[in-house]
Amino acid sequence: MDIKSKEIKIVDIDSLVLNPDNNNRHSIEQVELLAKGIKHNGFRVPIIVSNRSGFVISGHGRIDAAKLLEIKEIPAIFEDFKDEAEEYQFLTFDNEIARWAELDRHAVYTKLEALPEIDIELLGIENSGNASSLV
Repeated sequence: MDIKSKEIKIVDIDSLVLNPDNNNRHSIEQVELLAKGIKHNGFRVPIIVSNRSGFVISGHGRIDAAKLLEIKEIPAIFEDFKDEAEEYQFLTFDNEIARWAELDRHAVYTKLEALPEIDIELLGIENSGNASSLV
């Protein structure tokens, strides 16, 4: 296995170049919730930048959230991609593969019974205004 992510660097957010081929669109509600999560948890997931093109490959929504929070520096991993096709493939794959998962809402509800102090909104579950909506 070839490990592509070898080092996390802290970069100036204004130096990042958003990928013009990114097909994901982030609503203001999603960006605001990402910002709330970053404010609560810190910046835990670095963005991915291509050494080849200099474009952001993963993390456009997190960049928007960081800008909303007026964060000036964020973690990034700079990775090698052999060509534009490989960049685009990973960009789209990274955006789409998570949609294949199914959330077991009942399991979440059960866990919340044991952890009542959790801010349900920070679970990121759409339309989860209260625990009973998870059943």
